[in-house]
This record gives sequence, C-alpha cells and structure tokens, in this order.
Amino acid sequence: MPIPSHKITHLRDIPKKEPGLLLLPTDVAVYKSRLYIVDGGHQRIVVTNLKGKYLYSFGQEGAGDGEFQNPVGIGIDEKGTVFVADTSNHRIQIFDTKGAFKSSFQVISEEVLIRPIDIAVDPNTDELYVTGNNNHKLMVFDQSGKLLREWGRNGEDVGEFRFPATVVVTPDSVVAVVDVFNTRAQLFTGAGEYLIEIGKWGVLQGQLVRPKGVAIDNSGLIYISDSYMNVIQVFNDEGKFQYLLKEGDAYQFETPAGITLDKSNRLYVAEMLKHKVSVFQVEK
Repeated sequence: MPIPSHKITHLRDIPKKEPGLLLLPTDVAVYKSRLYIVDGGHQRIVVTNLKGKYLYSFGQEGAGDGEFQNPVGIGIDEKGTVFVADTSNHRIQIFDTKGAFKSSFQVISEEVLIRPIDIAVDPNTDELYVTGNNNHKLMVFDQSGKLLREWGRNGEDVGEFRFPATVVVTPDSVVAVVDVFNTRAQLFTGAGEYLIEIGKWGVLQGQLVRPKGVAIDNSGLIYISDSYMNVIQVFNDEGKFQYLLKEGDAYQFETPAGITLDKSNRLYVAEMLKHKVSVFQVEK
C-alpha cells in the first residue's frame, strides 16, 4: 500500500547559482519580506529576500560581539528582533532586523555553561525558549537573559530529552521540541506541561530516525524533517501521521535540517549537505 503523500512544488533554490554563498546551513527564519539563514560553515547569518536575492550578511568567526562559533538556530520575534543560538560561545546573541548587534547573554543552567542549539520566541509573552545540548533541557529566559524556568533531563520518558534540537512556539503558546536521540518530537504548554509525543524510532511512515527541524502551519499541522531518511513528514495536532511531502518523483531532500513556513504556505528547508535552502509551495 503506498504511503500517503501531499504535493509540494519546488519554487527555487537559495543560492540559485552563486557557489560558496552557503556552507552547511542549519536553520532558517522568515520575517516579513526577508529570509534569515544560519550559514554555520561560514559563521554568519545570510539575509535574502523571499525570492533568494542576496541582501546582506552579518557575523564572522570569533567570540566578540556579533561574532559566532558554530551558530545553529535562529528565532525572530514579532518586532523583527533576531535571536541566534551561538552554540560554541554558550550564548544567545540579539540583533536588530538589519543585523546590528544589540546585546547577548550567556546560557547558564545550574551554574553550568550550556551549548544552546535553537531558540524560539513566544509571541504572547516575548519569552525565549532555548534547547540545551549538554544539559538535555528546555530553558525559558526573559530577553535580558534571566532564567525563568526549565524542564527535562537526560532520559527517554515523557518530558525528558536526549539532545533536544529545534524548538518552535505556536501563536497559542504550544511549544514543540525535536528530541533527536529519542527520535521524536514532544509538545508542551508554555508552563512545561507535557501534551503529546510524535514519532518513534523506525523507517516506516510516522517513524523517525534523525529528526532535526520542526514547523507548524496555520492549521496546526506539524512538519518534521528527518536528516537521515531525507524526508519531511506531516502530523496532525494529536501526533497522528498524515503524509509525506513530495514533488512527484523528481525531488529528493538531502540532510534536511531547520525548516520554516511563511504566511503564504511556502516551505523553506535548510539542506545542509547541499549547502542551500530549498523553497517549496505547499499545495492546499
């Protein structure tokens, strides 16, 4: 029996032609007419318009203000403030929409420096949700860097994590966290109350091997990229598998990592080993 699939149309690749513009991109975010790409291999953020035209970039390798060491995740709030998980510098850096440095804070939990992997902003509270690599927790900070609450620990039970990665927060403050080595995503309330689990280890539909990115569309469908199986699967808000995204037999993802959707239901996929962001229209 064929696996259910849903049509997507490939619109463009970013970059279109320029070799070397991106190296191992890990995450993407959209704000109004701009696309922000974590260009991890070049230790910077690349900004294009939504058609892929290069506009500017900011950052370089280092530990100073506005410099990066292995940035991984990015989040943008309703005002256009850009938050970057500067992973190996153990901090969150904050920029304005044009990439000017504003401030930063170290990610500290239980007096230990933490490697942040991703960051998402709650649109209702402006709180910052940060996944921690070496403490296996989800941490919530205010924008000054004060730790407000946290949950999780290294484990396989519900509410526990093994190397949490991408995090997103919906307009109604539901938090979705990719729990990489537990091969699942978990959903919580903003207060940390466990809601549901999506996926388990395996190669069949609805199963995951190396989940990396997560995005939620306006209807509440949950998109999860799998960088090992090179697919993006879609689940409903109860965690039930719906379909694979597919463009006929013509398109094959390669190490899809961070993903995001814009208001026009266009899907942006950071394909790490192809050194590009691919853009698709998700058909209704």
